[in-house]
Amino acid sequence: MTTPVFSLLLRKQGLLWPALALGLSLRLGYASYAHSKSYIPTSSDGYETIALNLLSGGGYALEPGKPTSMREPAFPLFIAGVYAAAGRAPWLILLLQCLMSTATAGMLFLFGRKLFDERVGVLAAIIYSLYPQAIYYSGYFFRETLSTFIVTGFIWASAHWKDEKKAGDLAAFAAGVCAMIAGLTNSGLMPAAVFGGLGLLFRPKRLALYAAPILLVCGLWTARNTALQGRLVLGSTHGGEEFYQALIVPPNDLGTIRQTQILAADPEFNAYASAGEGE
Repeated sequence: MTTPVFSLLLRKQGLLWPALALGLSLRLGYASYAHSKSYIPTSSDGYETIALNLLSGGGYALEPGKPTSMREPAFPLFIAGVYAAAGRAPWLILLLQCLMSTATAGMLFLFGRKLFDERVGVLAAIIYSLYPQAIYYSGYFFRETLSTFIVTGFIWASAHWKDEKKAGDLAAFAAGVCAMIAGLTNSGLMPAAVFGGLGLLFRPKRLALYAAPILLVCGLWTARNTALQGRLVLGSTHGGEEFYQALIVPPNDLGTIRQTQILAADPEFNAYASAGEGE
């Protein structure tokens, strides 16, 4: 039985906009504070470095003139696009991430309402608006905010695959675009992008609309990486490094100085780094 307080909180959309406003305020506040303190440099994971090299003519590279496959292209291209339009403005990237994260909460409301009812949608939006990790990632140059936004967009679009006529066709294509961007943001999502289309297996036209952007753009990225590395590289060369670190570094040591010490003493990891496979 629903309690009166719970019913009040979830009544219609009464708390939706306040929750979104609060979530946006928390994200903006944290991003502003974290950026002012420079807790994590904007170039920490190489995304901004690649973007700046692209804009300066150094190519898709961590070092000018040395093409890399270490990072998937969606997030660096996002940064490069913003910088091309507004100059190097890290605060603008963070602002857009805060807006994307808030929009993600809004899409969760729409998805919850479509599958269940408005109360479920409002609750989903409230939970995500206040979710600490979502707030945290909005304040740094990491890909998680973009990938979460895109994956949520995919889920929202897939909920409309059964719509009639053009609406369903558009939803299939939109889901394909989202799946393509998701795979090029984090290559670990590529299998999900492939299997995500199984819901369209018996709708050939919509399956083709879904698959087209994935095959075209992800195929071009894979061809580029394969030509560059001399071997098949579907997403990035960084994935193998992450798996290897997870195998040799105890869970309790991840993210600590002990991890650095273990990696420095491991001959296989050092040989990998020396050979430039991280490039």
